[in-house]
Amino acid sequence: MNKKQKLLSCVVCLGFLQCANYASASAVFTSNAIVNPFAGTSILQSTASFTIAGDVLTVVLSNIGGDVERPSDVLTGVWFSHVGLPPGVLTPVSAVLTAGSSVLFGGTDPGGVVGGEWAYGPPVVGGAPSGNQGISSSGLGLVGGASFPGTNLQGPAGVDGVQYGITSAADNPGTGNAAVTGSNALIQSSVTFTFSGATGLLESGFGEVSFQYGTALNEPNLPGNPFPPGPAIPEPASFVIWGLTLLCGTAVGFRGRFQPTK
Repeated sequence: MNKKQKLLSCVVCLGFLQCANYASASAVFTSNAIVNPFAGTSILQSTASFTIAGDVLTVVLSNIGGDVERPSDVLTGVWFSHVGLPPGVLTPVSAVLTAGSSVLFGGTDPGGVVGGEWAYGPPVVGGAPSGNQGISSSGLGLVGGASFPGTNLQGPAGVDGVQYGITSAADNPGTGNAAVTGSNALIQSSVTFTFSGATGLLESGFGEVSFQYGTALNEPNLPGNPFPPGPAIPEPASFVIWGLTLLCGTAVGFRGRFQPTK
């Protein structure tokens, strides 16, 4: 094998390795960092990642803002949609603390389970700021009662209020009004949700993502921007064509190497 053929073979291998990396990539949406327009000086910013593996969808929802001073600084949900996915098709499997996260002023079920304080469902038509389905700890009168496995850890049996909403990793639990300094259990940093029913879905199909704060729809709702900007996951067909083209190039190289001389 000459140098040209070796180079072509290496490029093919790298190309298919890159395919594998993209296949396991997540669709990540992040809001712009803003000062809470509802009240105060707190910086609001959140992120959500959507990852599909076979039948399972994993959503990691994180508050990456500044110190939380009032309920309208607390991340209580995310709205989203997916091309070709009717609302309500996904089945909630679990809601657990993401590694490194904890609960302030409260506890969890064994294994960091907080599912009894979160719900998933299609919102009332026209009710949500964006998307046709959502995950929420406050309900907002749109997504109904708790739908993830777990016990009611605090407050009413149905999801309601600010309890078990998400504060930021940078939050100082000793500052702010009573609602965020001991009156309600709050999750610091992040929650990981899993669903079944994602067969055939692609991460690239997610959109209309927005982050909901507080306990009412007139409180902050921040649009989520794809990160990095632009298409996050190339179409699988593109990779196939690219790989086949390179393989053909390698074959041509071998053919030229072993053709009998005239």
